[in-house]
Amino acid sequence: MLHSLNRNTYLIVLLAAGCLVVYTSGCGKSAETESSPPASAPEAAAGIQPAGGPPAEGSGRFSPVMSVPPAGDAASVDGIKFSNADLEQQVKRAMASPRFASLPVPMREQATAQVRKELINQFVSRQLLLKEASSQGIEVEDAEIDTELDRIRGTLPPGANLEEAIARAGITMERLNADIREGLRVRKVVDQHLADVPEASDEEIEAYYTENLAEFESDERVKARHILVVCDPAADDTVKSEKRELAQSYRQQLLDGTNFAELAKSSSEGPSAPRGGDLGHFGRGQMVPPFDEAAFSQEIDAIGELVETQFGFHIVQVLDRHEAGQQALEEVRDDIGAKMDDARKGAVVDALIKKLAENATVNYGS
Repeated sequence: MLHSLNRNTYLIVLLAAGCLVVYTSGCGKSAETESSPPASAPEAAAGIQPAGGPPAEGSGRFSPVMSVPPAGDAASVDGIKFSNADLEQQVKRAMASPRFASLPVPMREQATAQVRKELINQFVSRQLLLKEASSQGIEVEDAEIDTELDRIRGTLPPGANLEEAIARAGITMERLNADIREGLRVRKVVDQHLADVPEASDEEIEAYYTENLAEFESDERVKARHILVVCDPAADDTVKSEKRELAQSYRQQLLDGTNFAELAKSSSEGPSAPRGGDLGHFGRGQMVPPFDEAAFSQEIDAIGELVETQFGFHIVQVLDRHEAGQQALEEVRDDIGAKMDDARKGAVVDALIKKLAENATVNYGS
């Protein structure tokens, strides 16, 4: 029987290839291509420590996942094997992402377990769908691969080079092209089954909103972006002074009219840099106290004074503010529709995977 699948399985299998997330996790992808981190708080995704104290000693980077992987296979589908060694290598690459670097030790352990489970599920789902693609004679033209490579390059931050990025990850272009070919074959299979899935109607969205009003009661929230200059709390005064001066130079550029998003993409050292420093919306208490205080006290669009946290020096700009209260239907209509559409598509793909698994030999562990 298949392991429990992620609720957004269909999003996973629609990626160019399941392991593309692993290849480029440390290279700066757009938010569209990143799977969500196990920690749902926006500060975890943004590389800002949640309230509750600094990270535990030695937790600035992910600890080694496993020095010696167990012998045998993590999973197999009709004899096609996913070895524990390959699994742990992919886990290690995934956990090298800045998205996970600042998580406290307990959250990192939880994240490692979740990533491992999702990688196994991705392997099984991908192999089942590739088998179906083969049975249908679905192939991919070279031009389609070139188009996908261009799309992937477009998600990288300014100045980043795809070839150099995958080389640092120990991946060849030939391997990347092969994985993209597989991923596009998978996408074609899935698209066939999603073509007739209806989008949520206005009536359905309105009914959901009416029946789940409590879900749309919100605390005070702000939307902000930041530029981070990383500085170790244990650094000496000279290093701290240099880092502070660098951050101050960025702030002055912003005051002089430099585009915030572009400067964040090119200069910020936080995981949100590829998104122009965008942290999305967050509520009080979700960020470390100094950052939280600045975000909820600054005027909208103002370039704030430097904020020092255990991660370094931040330049914060608040883009939007919502007072506490009931969110109006029009504020959340698109989110509700996307949520309902995701659920329907996810159910269709889950059902497809389970059906394909019934006609295959799927094994976990050895």
